[in-house]
Amino acid sequence: MSDLDPYEAKRERHLYVPVDEVTLDDARALTLSLTWSASVTLTAPAWQGVVTSLGAQPGDRLRTGTRLVQIDEVWRVAAHTAVPIYAPINGDSSASLKQVGIDLLRQLGYLRRAGSWNWDTLRAVRALAGALGVPHADTVDSIDPAWFVWIPDGRLIVASIDAQVGAPAPAFGAPVASLAPNLRGISVRQESDQSPAPSLSDDEGPFTLTIEGAATTVSSLPVKDRSALREFGRRLAVSHPEDVTGTVKKASSTSGWIVPATSIVVDERNATCVLLQPADDDARPRPLVVTVVPGGGAGVAHVSARHRGTLTVLTNPRTLDGPQTCG
Repeated sequence: MSDLDPYEAKRERHLYVPVDEVTLDDARALTLSLTWSASVTLTAPAWQGVVTSLGAQPGDRLRTGTRLVQIDEVWRVAAHTAVPIYAPINGDSSASLKQVGIDLLRQLGYLRRAGSWNWDTLRAVRALAGALGVPHADTVDSIDPAWFVWIPDGRLIVASIDAQVGAPAPAFGAPVASLAPNLRGISVRQESDQSPAPSLSDDEGPFTLTIEGAATTVSSLPVKDRSALREFGRRLAVSHPEDVTGTVKKASSTSGWIVPATSIVVDERNATCVLLQPADDDARPRPLVVTVVPGGGAGVAHVSARHRGTLTVLTNPRTLDGPQTCG
């Protein structure tokens, strides 16, 4: 046996397996770190009375005109204005405060055109008062600051309502509701198998990122897409977790092969290949340069290559003598 070529001596120990070309599932489980903005608390103006009903619920979108709480059967609504309404607004108010009132009436749809405080404005005020349930709305001549809870600008989601039906109305400055924070970033903390956290670049994307059943296309990880951050933020805003489990996969399917992990060869030039069974039993295996793609599992690897059809790969290339090359 010692007079034989080393390859001949070990040929009987070479094990080849056929692997069919398939559509690879490159989904990976990831532990994601979520970065949120600070939460915001909405506070009560000077209210008196008893809470008779609640409007917005956790998870609801909040905008100007959204009903928050009802006190003594009069609704109090959210309002974003240039400044919080701190005094009744009527024809005797300052020009700047009257403008705040006119702008608010236009936002709420009760006034079509901007202008001076006039009869049309007064009719709009009375229509608003009637919609809120203010008694004797047809005699009202001012916008009452107690009708509104000031809210900041932006995309707002209710996280909690801090009022209770049957309880006294929240006191001046007391919490009325809490707003969910905005999602600022999504990054990969680590993979579920404790391997180093990957960073997926724009060149590799796009990807489909799935978190708690919600799937959105992203171009990279960490996530930079504002639309994706808004979508995930909307779904996760109420609980706003700091860490979640998600999956990421290529947005488009990839064809390739699922090969034994032991069949992968990395040569001295850092090229990656598998060795294919030669047509002639006396020939040495033929290298096929491959790219290892995400996915796989215990004992197997996902690879792609410029090739089509079934591959018959050498599962134990270490049985070959000498360094293996992929060139």
